[in-house]
Amino acid sequence: MDKRTVLFILLVTATFFGLNIFFSHSRDKHQRELVQQKEARATKNNAQLVADIENRTAKLGDLPLVAITKDAEGTKVLGEGVRVNGATLTLAWKTPLPEEIFVKGESQTLLTTETTTQGLALYGSTDFKKLNIASVPEIGSYDLQVVTLPDSGQPEVFFGVYRDGTLFFPASTPKDNAIALYKTSSGYLPLGFYISVGRIFVDLQSMPALVPHLKPAVAPKTTAMTDQKYYVLENAYQQLVFTNVGGALAEINLPLASKEHPQSVVNEIQFDRQIADDYPAEAHFPGHSYYTSGSSEEHAPGEIGGFYPLLRRGTSKGSISPQFYAFNLVSDYPEMAELTYEVKEFTSDKIVFEAVQPHRKITKTYSLTAGDSGAPYSFDLTIKVDGDSRGLFLTSGIPEVEIMSNRSAPQIQYRISRKGKGQVEKLSLPKAKEVINVSSVYPDWIVNSNGYLGVIMDPLSEIGAGYRAQYVSGSVVPTRLSVIDPQYDLYPASKYPGYEVLLPIPTQGGTLNFRFYTGPFEEKTLKAVDKAFSDPATGYNPNYIACRTFYGWFAFISKPFAKILFVVMSSFHTLTHSWGLSIILLTIFLRIFLYPLNAWSIKS
Repeated sequence: MDKRTVLFILLVTATFFGLNIFFSHSRDKHQRELVQQKEARATKNNAQLVADIENRTAKLGDLPLVAITKDAEGTKVLGEGVRVNGATLTLAWKTPLPEEIFVKGESQTLLTTETTTQGLALYGSTDFKKLNIASVPEIGSYDLQVVTLPDSGQPEVFFGVYRDGTLFFPASTPKDNAIALYKTSSGYLPLGFYISVGRIFVDLQSMPALVPHLKPAVAPKTTAMTDQKYYVLENAYQQLVFTNVGGALAEINLPLASKEHPQSVVNEIQFDRQIADDYPAEAHFPGHSYYTSGSSEEHAPGEIGGFYPLLRRGTSKGSISPQFYAFNLVSDYPEMAELTYEVKEFTSDKIVFEAVQPHRKITKTYSLTAGDSGAPYSFDLTIKVDGDSRGLFLTSGIPEVEIMSNRSAPQIQYRISRKGKGQVEKLSLPKAKEVINVSSVYPDWIVNSNGYLGVIMDPLSEIGAGYRAQYVSGSVVPTRLSVIDPQYDLYPASKYPGYEVLLPIPTQGGTLNFRFYTGPFEEKTLKAVDKAFSDPATGYNPNYIACRTFYGWFAFISKPFAKILFVVMSSFHTLTHSWGLSIILLTIFLRIFLYPLNAWSIKS
């Protein structure tokens, strides 16, 4: 072995070990940051839990509480009670109770007998007939306001959750007996009686002393079926097209970079131009008649071209099923995906949907606030499930096809934390008619993409374990490319299947917060989003940039060199503002850089 060969081996070995030491140090630093982020996330979750409980606890002024007085003038207050349709439900402040009381100057007489101290008592006016009460199914989770009525001092409100027939308190627990109120479409109505000794909850309909005076509870009115309507929220980065069917997103349209949309990083390609020019019926954005905030007028389908459809949205030959919309709540029962929601609030940056079923009420609040605060292509969703939430999943939608070298490259990824280390895993795509169910992991976030653009679903609240991924035939959710020269069958829909990711909703329901990124996986953009959502005080960082991950058996070798080459190419792009020219310059750079090795090879 000559000196040249020995020198070459030593140089390559030294270079390899030097790179390995450098990236090992970087990896250790990254792991320490991940541990800090995990602790920061736990702290943030606790703070969110406290804030959530506070938001879900009613204020005294919101409840139908009234003062009970001894005379019509109200000179002497005896206690407090809950006023419902001409009657007052209270807790006995003494025994025996007076036969007559006054509420806001109105005389009411005692209707219940054999009342014990701190037991339920009912007073009614002369025209009182029956007491309206609330009723909820035995299965499901429901928010209750549990009110104590002390002999002296102000009533206290405790937030309780009535889940599957059991009442528990996420925060503080009442030390005295209390009346449990449930919010209905008619306001707060009494539901039950809480006994502090033994922590027992008794439904009002199970109390013999009250039964003769109770009006049979009526099941909540189910949201009526209506025609599908579309509602648009829009900012500089995205056009979100919601529908009342599923309270979900039928379209997510990203503006193409232009003078009208200078902030966009999504560039127009030949497919965009061809479809807009030759098949304008497929290039309306939005693709349906729609409503905007502040106007009751329905607008015609939007402008032709100028946007990239992130999601598959069907073609003029047929629409796609609501079960494949983004952020729809679905179950094993197909009708759940087609549940009609009612729009409760619609502003320039927020839309609130609500659906009522006999066994649950679902409220979905979408907010564009995050999208305009330095976090491009991002928005928030808050879901509140009041009732039975078993078997519910949140859908990702199905990304549109992107083709490179005559092939599509869909990907499903998820990030998990193991022993303080964050890892991004790539899921093998489901095969035809296959559904993958994973229940052994708790993803930090999950990605469904076409390789270049996609959807990141980030649950900010604790949800169920695992995820579900399923194959969807391209004939069921056709790509927009299938409309191009159909006589030649250039891009048959069946050749490009879709993939959908679903996150489980916890069985206990409650209020859940999600953050979504729906845009290009461009490095600077993802870094800007990470920076916008980072918390320097706690070290929290969502680390969405990690979805641009290297895979393969030899990733530990290729990744460092790929990073170096990308830095060099990015430097050339900064100088030339052309990726094509940057690739040529990178090739020349590599030839010069590797010239000594090539020269040695030629000589030997």
